[in-house]
Amino acid sequence: MTRTYANCLLLISILISGSILIQMIWYIYSLTSNFDVGFNLFQACQALFEMFGVPFLEYILLAFVVFTILHCLWFCTMQIKKLHNLKNKINCLVKDELSIEWNKRYETNRIQVVQSEQPFAITIGLIRPKIVLSTGLWEILSDEEIESVIYHEFHHSFQLDPGKTFLMELFAKVLWFLPILKWLAQQYSIVREVLADNYAIEKSGQRMHISSALLKMINSKQIKPANFVSFADGSINYRIQNMIEPNSRNRIKWPFLNAAASLSIFILLNTIFAQLLHY
Repeated sequence: MTRTYANCLLLISILISGSILIQMIWYIYSLTSNFDVGFNLFQACQALFEMFGVPFLEYILLAFVVFTILHCLWFCTMQIKKLHNLKNKINCLVKDELSIEWNKRYETNRIQVVQSEQPFAITIGLIRPKIVLSTGLWEILSDEEIESVIYHEFHHSFQLDPGKTFLMELFAKVLWFLPILKWLAQQYSIVREVLADNYAIEKSGQRMHISSALLKMINSKQIKPANFVSFADGSINYRIQNMIEPNSRNRIKWPFLNAAASLSIFILLNTIFAQLLHY
């Protein structure tokens, strides 16, 4: 699993979702402004319903498009609200002296240490993600293990993984009728964690510390909004196998049924367009 593979997953998700959402917005704009936007998926469907004398389906189509756009806005609003509330809670729990000490140690300003008995390490934020470490980590992990965890979270921060994860989960939930998007989001969450583990191993020079830290934190339960990523996230089986057998290739279970269902929707829409072009 490579960074190129992760970027491909993200790019495919953005292209599929972006094309659908943009045309939905364009369709609503054309209805409200009486502006001819030319070739559009949903205008084509509307014209088809009129052609076959079933105008009531136009209202179902319009309701579906409006619901999808509103669902997208609602999801974004709720996640931003959760992020804001979480940041406020973190700011109330920050241990300034420890935060300054660990930021100096790694020559950064991204680390925040908070007072909490629960051991956790998360990367939070969409634009410039912060690394949040709980004091509970020091109760169960050695200094070497904590160093590996910090490098793991640095990778998430540098790669803007919270924002990417938020986008992919947004697309998967809002465009639920394209099941391939859910698989892409799940696959990305696995690749994201494996790449962060590999970065931690490379920086620390030890495979043992990151693996032992992972095993100690597997049972740590955390509430997970879509705008942060946690050290204990991702497929544990893939990550452990990657640590034990770094040169082995993890078999990817390709989602043939999901891909076929999603492709069928696109083919159906394209067929509709082709028919409409003759009228």
